[in-house]
Parts: sequence; C-alpha cells; structure tokens
Amino acid sequence: MICPLCNGFQNVDVKCQRCQTLLTDSGKVTDFFGPYSAYEEYETLGRIEDDEAMEENCIHCFFCPACGNLQQVTIFKG
Repeated sequence: MICPLCNGFQNVDVKCQRCQTLLTDSGKVTDFFGPYSAYEEYETLGRIEDDEAMEENCIHCFFCPACGNLQQVTIFKG
C-alpha cells in the first residue's frame, strides 16, 4: 500500500485545532526524526503504533502558518 498524500494522489484540508487556519503538510512524521528513522524500530522512536497499523496508515505532520501549531494526521493508505 502507498500513501496517497506522499505520492500526490490526494490533497487533504486540515484545520488547526487552535486557530482554525488551514494547515500545510510538512511530510511524514518519520522524516522529522532523521534520515534513517523510517528503518528504526518503533520503540526506539517512542511511537506507540503497531506494525500492522503503520502498514495501513501514514502519519503526516501538518504545520499552521498562523500560530505555529504542529498536528499529526493519520492518512489511510489504500
């Protein structure tokens, strides 16, 4: 399965929980932990998701240009 957001097949409009401004997709959360984080064990990175859930979903980090809030959004691969 592939992430439709990572591959440009889909756009997602997500509003900031703080100020309701549209957020900007900043990429996969794993990209923020370093260049090899996608290959590391989930426990090492402090994640609680299990392997099966990670194969079905891609977690993206969204940034609010108005207030600087960061939000994680789960994108279904499929």
